[in-house]
Amino acid sequence: MTRETCCFVSRQIDGKGIGVVAIRDIQMGDLIISEEPLLIIPWWVRATVNPRKPKITELDEILCQFVDELSDEKRRIFMSLSDCKVDENEEEKTELGIWRTNNFALGRTHSKCSNGIFPTIARFNHSCIPSAEFGWNEKTGRQEIRAIRIIRAQEEISLCYFTSQWQLEDVDVRRQYLQESYGFYCACQACILTDDALKVDEEKRTRIKQLRSQFDELVYEYVTDTEDASVEDILDKKDVISEENLCLELHDALSVGLERLKVMDELRIKVRSRLDFVQELYEVSCDCDANKLKHLVSQLGLELAKTLFGPKDENTLEWKRKLSHSNVP
Repeated sequence: MTRETCCFVSRQIDGKGIGVVAIRDIQMGDLIISEEPLLIIPWWVRATVNPRKPKITELDEILCQFVDELSDEKRRIFMSLSDCKVDENEEEKTELGIWRTNNFALGRTHSKCSNGIFPTIARFNHSCIPSAEFGWNEKTGRQEIRAIRIIRAQEEISLCYFTSQWQLEDVDVRRQYLQESYGFYCACQACILTDDALKVDEEKRTRIKQLRSQFDELVYEYVTDTEDASVEDILDKKDVISEENLCLELHDALSVGLERLKVMDELRIKVRSRLDFVQELYEVSCDCDANKLKHLVSQLGLELAKTLFGPKDENTLEWKRKLSHSNVP
């Protein structure tokens, strides 16, 4: 079952096949669609995929079993989806090709993340600078898409198919990945830049990676295990760095982090990745008692959480609590 908000239509788009177009203005953070999966393949099945083998026999067989168990109508819907893995000499689409073209992760991508098929969401095309972002709602068991900026009527609504790590690569690397994974040559607004505009764009992507390294050096230089690093962990090493110098370096890290976040915003890097980084900034601001910066970071976190999850989600409410605890005179 799909819950649509009557703000888009699916239609043919020149050079792209079927895509999704807004029929009215959509505000940042608005829910565009909430869709139940037509089909779910558990993580342990996906884990059998070995990209070095020419045939993914085990996954193919299990996937066919799952598809055969669908109702006639659901099987028809599944088989109507595109298959970017069909060779020119092949006459018919395959279940495996459809799956590999259209599946979405149910949550954060990791080794034990299941994947599903969402027929309506599968119609949204890719952009390296997307206007919307998808996310799995564990509580409702639905994949949701929300606008991450204002989308105007008659504008195509786009998602980013790959992780933010790939967003930071240059245009040739991104295009190669999309060609190999999804069978299309990307011509989004970021990929068609030329000359000075392209140079500035790629400098920004490189800058984000450089600032990440600078931030890590300032925050984690004096601890060997950074997973749960805090000021207390570092202060135990009094022979290495004084508390005063440590706080100075953490303040420097916050400045570097805020610059990085600004460039991430400009390039429309995935909101999920921006929010993850804001969480790191929040922890650093707590560690060095930077109350004004903690308040600023809490505001940024709240806005990103509302955009990604909506105003009533527990993640958003948690950032509201952080903001209320960070009030400064």
